[in-house]
Amino acid sequence: NLQLDTHSTLADDLLPLLAQAHARIATDPDLADLAQQPHLEPFVEMLTQDWDREMVRESPAALAFHAYLHNTTEAVLADDMALAYDMAIELKSVFIIKMAVLALQGAFGDADIIQGGVDRTLLEAAVQTADWLVSRFGAVDAVPYGDLKTTRFDHALGYGIPLGDIPSDGGEDTINVGQDIATDPDADTWFSSHVSVERIVVQFDEAGVPQALVNFPFSAHADPDSDDSADAMSDYINGGYQLMPFQRTDV
Repeated sequence: NLQLDTHSTLADDLLPLLAQAHARIATDPDLADLAQQPHLEPFVEMLTQDWDREMVRESPAALAFHAYLHNTTEAVLADDMALAYDMAIELKSVFIIKMAVLALQGAFGDADIIQGGVDRTLLEAAVQTADWLVSRFGAVDAVPYGDLKTTRFDHALGYGIPLGDIPSDGGEDTINVGQDIATDPDADTWFSSHVSVERIVVQFDEAGVPQALVNFPFSAHADPDSDDSADAMSDYINGGYQLMPFQRTDV
């Protein structure tokens, strides 16, 4: 198996800002009221200290971060895109999310985008997310990402063919990608259909013959119920690869 890259670069951008904002609660009178929020500290500690920033199925922090990312984005941009925000976030989430993170990083200078201030915006979105996790699941770290986040393979073998959902790694910004994840806080499934169609890793040997490792969901003859499809899907989800034959003798 090859390691599938699930590291969140958006977490690298956003979580240091959250940690700084949380550290200022003790010294900034304008943030003092947030010290009374019971779920804020364990939420921030989980994301900024304990988590490796990998968007993987077994990680409760990945679930928490994904929800936090969307809550923060809405807090930053929804009031500035009153007529277009819902459509934009559904059309291509990662573009809107990156705009929000850039605004929090100060990339737009004096533009009046974050009216409540960066620290309060980050912390109030954290409180919102933490309270939702506790209300729905009982704790901020109770449920792993894969309990909600799936890849939906419907229509992959032809329009109108339902093929179901499979828990999967990856987020909006990871190389092992799952974009435009339907993030309804009340839904039983957060699904993405915008994933890699196939993966291929190629090098050439000394004789110039390609050596290609590949994986893709289902199998070459597109029978979703076959053993070959089960093996191919396992490889696709878990990072297994098969050597593609190029020599006539291998074929």
